[in-house]
Amino acid sequence: MDARKGFYEGIQRSPYKIDERLSLLVVSHELKKLSTKRRSKPAGKSKGGSCDDG
Repeated sequence: MDARKGFYEGIQRSPYKIDERLSLLVVSHELKKLSTKRRSKPAGKSKGGSCDDG
């Protein structure tokens, strides 16, 4: 995953016009996806668990 992140960040720093457009259309989105994959998912309550209603 770190290799892809480095690759995408390199494209963002590129002086070429085509890389700038690629960055605007694709790279920003891909970096957001990579950062959300790294986040740990919060533990949710199980739906089939016991109930404290009464």
